[in-house]
Amino acid sequence: ALQSTYRTCRDIVHNTSLLTCHDRCEGAVQWRQDVAYRTILLLRITMAALEFQSQNVNAMEMVSTSNRLVSSTVGNDVERSESKQRVMKWAHGNRDLSDENFRAPIVLAYNLRSEIMKQRSGGYLEKKRTDTKTFMHVNEELKVLGFVSDYVAAFHGLKKLMTTPFPFPLVQMARTFLFFWVFTIPFAIVGDISDPIDAMIINFFITYGFIGLEYVSMELDDPYGDDANDFDDLGMAQLVFEDIYITIYKTDGAESADELRSRVWNRCNKMNALQDYQNNLNADMAESLREISKNVDV
Repeated sequence: ALQSTYRTCRDIVHNTSLLTCHDRCEGAVQWRQDVAYRTILLLRITMAALEFQSQNVNAMEMVSTSNRLVSSTVGNDVERSESKQRVMKWAHGNRDLSDENFRAPIVLAYNLRSEIMKQRSGGYLEKKRTDTKTFMHVNEELKVLGFVSDYVAAFHGLKKLMTTPFPFPLVQMARTFLFFWVFTIPFAIVGDISDPIDAMIINFFITYGFIGLEYVSMELDDPYGDDANDFDDLGMAQLVFEDIYITIYKTDGAESADELRSRVWNRCNKMNALQDYQNNLNADMAESLREISKNVDV
């Protein structure tokens, strides 16, 4: 499911760019950049939601104020209070911060769909199709929107992995019997092995193996975060960001790619979402894109 989110983000930008690359007007360039920007933002918010259990960082705080369900940085206290009361009125039960974090990608997915369909209203693409008199054929729109649906489906798979609780009675009984068995195994070993050195060695490896398996299961229970054994989900997401920059560069040039990269960096840096992002880049993105383009052309 995690790889599916990365794949669909690439597919969204690839297909959006290829299906409209014939239109080079300023509005089309801006629209493609906006779709890419919202795609990157959606992926980053998803990574933040997955890492909430480890880092306790609210994913909603990484969303721009125009995309938030309830804004906490704009408007006066009365407006914020009214917005929160409205959302609380809609709720069918008590909602904690974890629920709000997993709601953030759904809100962003809707915004991405809206951005994709914005070209229908005009002002972005200029060249209409001769057969349908529309800027994009309906099948092309459905294809791009289908990738967003695939992304949402993959996200729900990740959400199920993160939120489905393991039956507590099963965990409790398994650990109880495990520790009881580990602490009583020396008595059984001593009865069969007379040499104390051999008994201690055998007891050590048996205890090490079973306790180690228990700790492995604890690590697998929360595979996302910043621990040494966790998936580097943010690092892989940053590779997707860079692939999207390259796609925009190949379609609309270095200026649009540089502007997109600046928008992503400024937004995420403002929200403390990618504080290490710039430090992890080996060179300026614009220069890297030019070098990659030279290699591709060769």
